[in-house]
Amino acid sequence: MRSRLLIVGVLAVLLLPTMSSSGEEPSFNDTFSLEWSYDFGDAYITTSPVFIDEKLFVRTSASWGGSAAPTVAAFTLDGDLEWSATNPHSTHHDMSPMFHVKAGSGDCGSWPDMLVLGWSDGSVEARSTNDGELIWSHKTEQVVWGITGEVAKDGDHIVVPTRTGLVSLCAADGSLLMEATTGLGWRNGVAVGQDDYFLGDESGTLWAVARNGSTRSIDLGEGKIRHAPLLTSAGLLVQLQKESSSTIHVLNPENLETHQVLQIGPSPGIPISTPGFILVFDSIAIRTLECTITCSEVDRAPFLSNGEIGQVHDGQYMLPYNGIEQGWGLVNITEKGLLNLETITTGADGYATSGPGFFEHEDHRILLAFGSDDGVVYVHSSSAAGMVQEVSESPYEFDWVAQGTVFLLYIALGGAGIQFLRGRGTSVLKFL
Repeated sequence: MRSRLLIVGVLAVLLLPTMSSSGEEPSFNDTFSLEWSYDFGDAYITTSPVFIDEKLFVRTSASWGGSAAPTVAAFTLDGDLEWSATNPHSTHHDMSPMFHVKAGSGDCGSWPDMLVLGWSDGSVEARSTNDGELIWSHKTEQVVWGITGEVAKDGDHIVVPTRTGLVSLCAADGSLLMEATTGLGWRNGVAVGQDDYFLGDESGTLWAVARNGSTRSIDLGEGKIRHAPLLTSAGLLVQLQKESSSTIHVLNPENLETHQVLQIGPSPGIPISTPGFILVFDSIAIRTLECTITCSEVDRAPFLSNGEIGQVHDGQYMLPYNGIEQGWGLVNITEKGLLNLETITTGADGYATSGPGFFEHEDHRILLAFGSDDGVVYVHSSSAAGMVQEVSESPYEFDWVAQGTVFLLYIALGGAGIQFLRGRGTSVLKFL
């Protein structure tokens, strides 16, 4: 009897795999391949490459001891350099992300499709995305460095966080519409609220600047506010970076009162809103937060990243690992906010802070661009149509013989088990 039971068990193990589907989703490294790259020389790429229509735009920052000037360059999708512009007066801190402004008009005039660039020498430039021609420029105060935070748009106003405060410029000609003084800032992007602009400074103070330039502020404690606050259903989400840890403060945007504080890791990156959740990350982990009435942590995955994160294909997100131990992180968020993290290689692996660039062409070709701290941009490509075809060509095939055998085997095993539990050992053999 024991030998028969052993045989049945072996048969079950051999037959069960026939019930699983043979199709598997291809991994990132199986799907994407390097299309082209471009070396800027002695430079850093610290902000995300940006795809606009049929072009890729990349900006660099000067490296310490290097000879390359900070640059903005435009490439075709095949890697041909179309135009570039440099700022020889800028410094080693050109970390303000490129800001794309679509052609439009407002009370202060009309403007073409353009890139708005904040430079670390304090200048703000608007350049044509078509040929790089300078449309307008504006100079702000430089205290060691100038503009390092992310620009925003409010109607026909370009809102720029400066080293010493905030300016609002006409999108058509760059003329000054409003100026406010705050504390000294570093990488301190600005958020556009219903009534105010929100930004932080290096002393841990959160500022609310009205559209007429009046200010109010709140001290959040010892630390630095280096990213634009996020407007959530629970309130204004602000990260306060400290020496060995950080905190997230959730405030009422009307009176700036803190009604919740969450603990996170050191050196947080720039948080983003996703459908249903907030993604925050630091030197310890990536976290999903659910912010409704309050904010609560849903899930976390160990990872070290301190810069940008960006959305790519299939609703996924990518961010660089800021070290030499791993490659980039590819993040999937489930409907419940759980994190699925895959580590991939891009060519731009190693110390990095810039997010990915993403583009899907009309022919379903997907392009991803990655910038490295070594001054090289890597562009990977894949065909979305090929991805769909690869999965559809491997449908699940139902094997009637195998499945029927498994079904009968389950009936036999079930009957044998019942007889065995009844203590009728000999009758077990009737089912085998």
